[in-house]
Amino acid sequence: NTTDLQKCLKFLESYEKEKCIFHPTIIILGALGGCLSHTFANLNILYMYQHRKIVLVGKKNLALLINKGKSTIQFKHPSKHVVFCSLIPLGRTRVERVTTTGLKWNLDNSSIAFGDLVSTSNEMEEETVVIETTDPL
Repeated sequence: NTTDLQKCLKFLESYEKEKCIFHPTIIILGALGGCLSHTFANLNILYMYQHRKIVLVGKKNLALLINKGKSTIQFKHPSKHVVFCSLIPLGRTRVERVTTTGLKWNLDNSSIAFGDLVSTSNEMEEETVVIETTDPL
């Protein structure tokens, strides 16, 4: 059993193999919002395809997997609106250490976990945010 999105990604990978091409980033529009179970299934895709850079996009949100190690996110926003950044430990109970720069409330070797600290609605103060983590987020 697979979701429609899994079928699409499987088709894309076989097409890429056949044509000897590779798309470094896959952007999936309409992947967030609506039915909660579909949103969770789409977030699960991020873990199933950790070898790919996949960005899930909704009307007001986007989601991507932050891999273990150091990651840089650059987000240029032309307006004066606040841009939020949430770090949620999906796929595991706890992420032992997370350090960030470029956010209003940076984390410094903090542990994040469901039932404990979960970093939600943090504000991006810089166009570049650096996240260092011991596990994928």
